[in-house]
Amino acid sequence: MSDIKGAAAVVVSLFTVMVFAGACTGSSSLPSTPAGSSVPGQSGAPVTSESPPAEETPEPGESVDPDGSVPPDGSPTPEESLPPEESFPPEGTPPPEETPPAEETPEPTPAGGTAACTGTAANRTFFQEIAGTVDWDVYCAVLPARWHIDSDPSKNTFSLAGGGRMQIAYVGPGGARLTLQQGSFCTAGVSACSPRDQTIGDASFGDRTGTLVTLGPDKGFALYVDSGQAPSWALTGTGMDQATFVALAAALHRIELAEP
Repeated sequence: MSDIKGAAAVVVSLFTVMVFAGACTGSSSLPSTPAGSSVPGQSGAPVTSESPPAEETPEPGESVDPDGSVPPDGSPTPEESLPPEESFPPEGTPPPEETPPAEETPEPTPAGGTAACTGTAANRTFFQEIAGTVDWDVYCAVLPARWHIDSDPSKNTFSLAGGGRMQIAYVGPGGARLTLQQGSFCTAGVSACSPRDQTIGDASFGDRTGTLVTLGPDKGFALYVDSGQAPSWALTGTGMDQATFVALAAALHRIELAEP
């Protein structure tokens, strides 16, 4: 029993010395522990010292704010390549239009046909038949609206005798009249075949040139081509002024046969 009491006294003495020594130094220190080594806990279980987490390394192309934060996803950074913007035409400029397909060109009417001639379809067929029968140029009148071929059959005649001849009469508005003669209708000479009051000068007879004359006061005008010969051509007109007559004479149309 005395031995136990002596041992306890020794322990108390040692504890007192340790406390006194700690007071002199101002603090107690634990032995340094290497990083990562175990430090005994209160329960006696080893506790591992934690290393500070490694800083996140930003992905290439990301910019880090001064406080270490990364911009929200989807925010473009200076290094990001944005897709090129779509190019639009200037405002108000319509897109180029598609070129429409070329229209088919209708077959041309044979040059010099009777389509332009004043009259009915039957009249034009008649002109075509005459042009194919005689050996001289056949003309028809191309007149404005309200003109037509005279319905009096005595004013419209045709004959193949002596090389052929034809006369066609036209009636217009206000009592205006035209008479077209062609072929061998007069072969008695110039004076007999081209009556006149005064000679005015040259004028166009379709694609030919004739002599323009007056027939007397209020009797109209006449235009003669190759008077007194076979063939010859003549146009007379009444109920119109000189300018109108000259214009209608110039519009006379020569009928050409379509080549077979």
